[in-house]
Amino acid sequence: MERGILGVIGRAFLLVLNKASFPAGDTTKSKLAELSKGLTIVKQEPKVLLAGIVRVINTTAQFALPVFLPTYMASHGFDTTEWLYIWGTIFTSNIAFNLIFGFVGDRFGWRKTIIWFGGVGCGITTLLLYYVPQYSPGTYWLVMLAGILWGLPGRLCTIVCADSSLVNKDKGAAMAILNLGAGLAVLRDPLLWVYL
Repeated sequence: MERGILGVIGRAFLLVLNKASFPAGDTTKSKLAELSKGLTIVKQEPKVLLAGIVRVINTTAQFALPVFLPTYMASHGFDTTEWLYIWGTIFTSNIAFNLIFGFVGDRFGWRKTIIWFGGVGCGITTLLLYYVPQYSPGTYWLVMLAGILWGLPGRLCTIVCADSSLVNKDKGAAMAILNLGAGLAVLRDPLLWVYL
C-alpha cells in the first residue's frame, strides 16, 4: 500500500516538476539511424563485439548458478536459508569489491585487471565455490568465504570502462552492445543449466 502511494506521489512530481523539452526536429528516420548505431558499431569497431562476447561470458555465472547451486548446496548439507544468505553475501561483497577494482584497474590497467581477476580469478573461485562444499559438507563459514571470494572478481565493473574506452565517439552504442551481452546471458544461462 505504501509503495503505491509513494509511486503516485513520485509520478505527480514528475508531471509537475519535469520541464524538459525535446527537440521537435527529431524524425523517425533520425531515431532509427541512432538505434541502428547500436548494431553497426560492431562492424566499425570489432573490439566492441569482442567486449560484448566477453560480457556474455563474464555474466554467465551470475545467472546460471542460481539455477544449479540451490540443489547442489542442499545435497551437501545446506538448507535454503543458508544458501540464500551465502548468495546474498556474495553480491554484497561484490559491491564493495567493485569499488576496489576501480582503483585496481586504474593502477594496473583495465585489460590486466579483467584478464587476471575477471577471467582467471573467476575461474579459480568458481571451482572453489563448487568443490569446497564437497570437501567440507555443511561447513557454512568456509563456503561463505568461498562465495565472497567468488564475488570478488565475478562481475567486474571495469569491463564497462574498458568497453567505453574502445571507441572515441558513439560510446552509447558501445554500451548498448555491452548491455546486450548481459541480456543475452540472462536469457541463455538458465537454459544452459536446464539442457545440460
